[in-house]
Parts: sequence; C-alpha cells; structure tokens
Amino acid sequence: MRSIAASIAVAVGLLSGGVAHGQDFRLGEWRAYALMGPPGVRERIQYVCFSGDQGLKDWLPQDGDLARYVANEASLLSRFQLKLVNLEATLPGLSGTAPDRRTDDVILYSLTAAGYQVAGRANNHGLDLGPEGVRYTDRRLADAGLRVIGERTSPVFHWQAGQSRIDISAMADVMDRPDPGHLILMLDDESLALVKREMNGAAIRIAFVHLGSASRFVSPHEHSQVERLLDAGFDLVVCTGSHFIKGFVMERGRPVAYGIGDHLTSISYGGADTEPIGTHLVAGFDGGRLVQIFVVPYHNDLRRGQVGPLDDPAFAQFVRTLRERSISDESKYYGDGGALKAMVHNVARLRLSTLTQLRPRHFVYAARIVVRQRPGWVAAAGGLLAAAVAGVVFGRRSARLRKDKK
Repeated sequence: MRSIAASIAVAVGLLSGGVAHGQDFRLGEWRAYALMGPPGVRERIQYVCFSGDQGLKDWLPQDGDLARYVANEASLLSRFQLKLVNLEATLPGLSGTAPDRRTDDVILYSLTAAGYQVAGRANNHGLDLGPEGVRYTDRRLADAGLRVIGERTSPVFHWQAGQSRIDISAMADVMDRPDPGHLILMLDDESLALVKREMNGAAIRIAFVHLGSASRFVSPHEHSQVERLLDAGFDLVVCTGSHFIKGFVMERGRPVAYGIGDHLTSISYGGADTEPIGTHLVAGFDGGRLVQIFVVPYHNDLRRGQVGPLDDPAFAQFVRTLRERSISDESKYYGDGGALKAMVHNVARLRLSTLTQLRPRHFVYAARIVVRQRPGWVAAAGGLLAAAVAGVVFGRRSARLRKDKK
C-alpha cells in the first residue's frame, strides 16, 4: 500500500505543480532546465541535489583553479537543502605516501567546500583498496563531516523534509573486485530487502544507483534493473555510472534519470569517450510530495580547465542532447556508435583475470551491436568461416580419394 500511495503522491505532486518540460531558467550565472514541475527555485520547497561520479585521480589541479571552481559551485549548491555526490574513487591516503595523502585532502576539500553533506559509496570501485580501504575512506569522510550511504553499515540516509521523511539509498550494479564481506550494497535481492526494511515509514524513497553502460542510450540491462527498483517501491531513480548524460524518462509513472554524467573528473578513460558535461539533478519536495525536477548542466573537465556554467550555445546543445537521449527505447543502444567504440576498447584491454566478470548478456549485446553497425564484419567473418569449413571438407575428401586410389 505504501508504494502505491507514494506513487500517487509523486504523480499528483508533479501534476499539481504543472509540467514544464522544456522551460529553461537561470540560477545566477547558471542555466537550468525544468524536467517536471514549475521552473525556478520556490520558497517552502525543500531541494535535494544529486551529483555524479567524483573521480580525482593520477592528476590534481592547481590550488587556485580548484578553489575558484569550488567557490562557484558552492554558490549554486547553497540554494539547495541537501547535496549528495557519488564518490567513485576510494581515498588513496591509506598508503601513507605524501602524494596519496594530498589526493585525499584535495578530494575532501572539493566536496566539503562545495557544500556536499552525503557521499554515495556504492560503485564498482568501492573495493579497489580492499576492506581496509573502505574503513579508511569512511573514517576520513566522517572526520570531514560527510555522511556515507551505500554500505552495509550505512545503507540509507533519512532526511526530514517538513513533517515528512524522505529516504535515499545508494547501490551498485557491479564490483570490479570481490566483496566477500558484502560491505557494499549491490542491486541484488538481499540488499534490496535490507534497504526496504530501513526505509519502512518513509513518504518518498529514492534510489541513487551506480548503474550504467558505456553508451549514450539505455541498455536492456539498465532498463531491467530500473524495473526491479520500481518493483521494490522506489519513487525516484537517479543513476550514475555510465559517465554520460542518458536522459530523463517517466517509467510506469515514476521519474527516472538514467545518467547524470560525472561530477568532476580528471581521469583519462583511454579510447572510451566520456561526456565533458555533467549535470546536477535537483528534486524539489513539498512535504511528502515530489513537485519539481530540474537539471543544472556544467562543464566538468577539470584536467583541461573547462569547468563551470554553460554559455548560451553550449546550453542549447545540451538541451538538444538531453531531448534526444530522453528515451528508454533499447534499440537505440545497439545503434549507438559510442557503444561500439567502448566495446572495441574493452576487448582490446581484456585480460584473463577479467573474463570471469563477463556475463552471457555481454556476448549477446556485442553480437547485436556488431550486426547493427558493422554488417560487413559479420559478412567477412561468415566468409572466413565458410572458407575454413570448405577447406576442412575439401581436405577430408582429398584424403579419402587418395586412400581409395591406394
């Protein structure tokens, strides 16, 4: 009954606020785009801001450059009551080296000075430094005043908005390393059951999940995982993980952001292109009703010094991109050139140790991508196979003839 009532509250809240999809507005020097409800920031509305993957690694910006960006971001985020970010990088200072400790300090400064209060830790890099890395990262975040969600010991953040409680959980679709202690919450039945128990009594339930594929469009797996979250009773789903802006859709009457892009990134991903623009996705609540959703896009390429608000041409391009990708048609995934490029890139980097991470769906998706985008490869492979079979048949027949002549 709770999930049905909450879904009705979400739908009624959005309708009563007026659907304004396509309207843009300004928040100081930042351009924003309304997805649901009225444009602008309203009094008496409580706002939650979700930001994507934070991944400072291998390279750090100059102090002055980072300070200017963080101060600018803080001026935007100060308009919202609650700010969450997905901290994809495990803090490396566990090693004790001066450079790694410095990386810790820069990451923590970039989050706390900007105004973030909660860090999602459920993502594929959550166990990069093992269980001790999880505990070390949790300690440093707690010392900096940041709450953690997405771990077994802290699965849900309970946020009081007026007289209503809004609960937010973080979960990960996959892990790069084994997690025998089940420290990180996964998108599995056990974790979902734990989260549902923790969220008992909440007016609104939000899933902040690390779920994505290296494509600009929704994959069948992403769509099926979102369906599982909706079945579990979540009222809003916000996805990180793909490093792309994947659009916004209504699934079964409930809002889903399939990809909000990265927060700040200095990581080079090699041959797999990523988006040089991220978004802050903001949800507005009037008590227990979700009445607004809008996004604030921004340049996020810290390594190249391209950070901050979009100008008018870049914002217009962002709007076109968002509209194009705001679709859950799975066939778009197979036709996306980025999916093919990422597949080739990943195959080139494939190691024996990573073969166990492959699932049957990966082979099915790869075959469909190749058939859709490179039919010539299929024809060539078919020709080679036919030639090989003909060679084997011809060789056996010749051997038989020689034997008969003897």
